[in-house]
Amino acid sequence: MPTVQGYEEAAKAIAANVSPRYVRLEELERWQSGRQYDALPSWWTGGPTEVPRWERKPCTVYPVVDVASSSNTDLILGEGRFPEITSRPSEDESDQENGLDEADSEKLDRFLGEYHKLSRFKAHSREAFTTAQATGTAVAIKGHRNGTPFEDLIPAKWGTPKFDADRAVSELEIRYPFLEETKQPDGQWVVKAKLYRRVITTTRDITYNPADAKEDGSEPNWTEDKVQSVDHNLGFCPVVWYPFMRGCAPVNEIDGKAIHANLKDEIQGLDLALSTHHTCLLNSEPQPVEIGVDDNHNPSAEMGRAAIVPSTEHGGMVGPGAIGDPGAPTGAYAEMVAPPARKRGGGFVWRYPDPNTNVEYLAFPPGLLKEQEEACDAELSKIEQALAVVLPKPSQFKFAGAVSGKALAETKSRQYDRCDQYRDDFEAGFLIPSVNMQLRIAQRVRKDLKVPGVADVLQILDGFAADKPPEDKPDAVAAA
Repeated sequence: MPTVQGYEEAAKAIAANVSPRYVRLEELERWQSGRQYDALPSWWTGGPTEVPRWERKPCTVYPVVDVASSSNTDLILGEGRFPEITSRPSEDESDQENGLDEADSEKLDRFLGEYHKLSRFKAHSREAFTTAQATGTAVAIKGHRNGTPFEDLIPAKWGTPKFDADRAVSELEIRYPFLEETKQPDGQWVVKAKLYRRVITTTRDITYNPADAKEDGSEPNWTEDKVQSVDHNLGFCPVVWYPFMRGCAPVNEIDGKAIHANLKDEIQGLDLALSTHHTCLLNSEPQPVEIGVDDNHNPSAEMGRAAIVPSTEHGGMVGPGAIGDPGAPTGAYAEMVAPPARKRGGGFVWRYPDPNTNVEYLAFPPGLLKEQEEACDAELSKIEQALAVVLPKPSQFKFAGAVSGKALAETKSRQYDRCDQYRDDFEAGFLIPSVNMQLRIAQRVRKDLKVPGVADVLQILDGFAADKPPEDKPDAVAAA
């Protein structure tokens, strides 16, 4: 991209049009996806003019944040673990204020089940919880398209909310820069920085036409996209803002706490340790050394060629002309480009006529690779303890025979305890607000909503006081 015309100007414009919060959240995303070292030079570059190895991109990047967040999501929302969302049809609560009888509870549960199937609510919730762990916040937009309910997630870095007195979102602005590539009549490609903007209020969903991003960061002249903008007239902003484990925080902090926010140094130390171990493993083959041998002497009497190994940093063949080329040819052409080499192996005898010749091997000290492996395990163990995530390794149980379920549960007890906290936070901050908002959408959209059972549920929802939305009725729906 830097070679494309206009790239430098576009990069400056993008940097001027993102907030410090945008940059912070994007950095957290990079550590979650394993792209945190992309700006560093390759691990394999060498030479006296290159940067020290500790300032290069590790060749092994262990996705510990992604593994940890996915493990927590599996324990809380995985197969058979997703919370049951129910109004308790087995209990007749009609004698209580705002209570439901068994028939109405069954109708409500049936409607929610159909609504969640159509909107893929379970998959949406899993993605939201994983995203919240990675960046500290999940932002969900809810609504319907031609009567079919939907649940959308946007990156938290794109969103800037306004809250009402109850900390519910009253307005959400979605804004982000992007690169637009166009081809000129002369065949040259030109890149330009653009800005996207969308504002969701209590009555409208306004999308603006993309505007040119200015290098000084000043506001462009926005024009509304009449085709994309709609009047939803719901009477509330259909957005759930979930700050992960926010707890007690200053009023100006709108995001939660990413699980790896304070572990970047430890994660980098693990990646460097793994990369060093991998490098030593590649170089661990004993190196023959010849002393007192003429430069032109070939002890194997004839030359061969180096083996063509289908393994390089780029996935191609080893050898001149093949570096960085995954589709490098083999066969006769491979023999031509393969470098010459001395024949060696059990069937080839090397001869040295000079009695002063000395042949030795340079080898790693015994146990070096094992010690490095143990050092990597120790680094990973520290991170697992900080994240309260336990990833059982086969080596832990190799002498234990069949591992009982009780032993596995004991191993993961700390993660279970931590996930209990996460579950309560996610239920209160995301699941229940989402279900209540789904009921409010059904009540506003009414029979235009294409969900089986909506007519029966409208009779139930209309029974609540008109001035009080369903979320003020805790007995209407509960997450168990």
